[in-house]
Amino acid sequence: MPPSKQRRRRRTATFTAAAFLAAAAGVGTVTPAAALTAETPLRAVSCPAADSWSTVKNSIDWLKVHTAPRASALSVGQVPGGSRFHYHHNAVSHGFVCGYGYNGSTKVTGWVAASYLNWP
Repeated sequence: MPPSKQRRRRRTATFTAAAFLAAAAGVGTVTPAAALTAETPLRAVSCPAADSWSTVKNSIDWLKVHTAPRASALSVGQVPGGSRFHYHHNAVSHGFVCGYGYNGSTKVTGWVAASYLNWP
């Protein structure tokens, strides 16, 4: 396939299906998926005020933070291995802990799998 067609195909693949359908129906414009995730926040997650903290295990590169206490829930972001994760001791459900951590200077709040945290 010629390079020009490869570029076009790659560009088309970066659009979200919803934005693409909306543009086709004349409702809006097609926006790259990267722009949508950077500008459009996902569902807000509310956790009790943190009273404890733990560290994410160093054996993993990133720990996904979810909107609900299950692995199939939407991911709102991720925190790097070795970083602190702040949580409330009563915010535990089905092996998940609700709290927050930082990805650089960005605060990411939600549910993480407790098995990936170092417990004292």
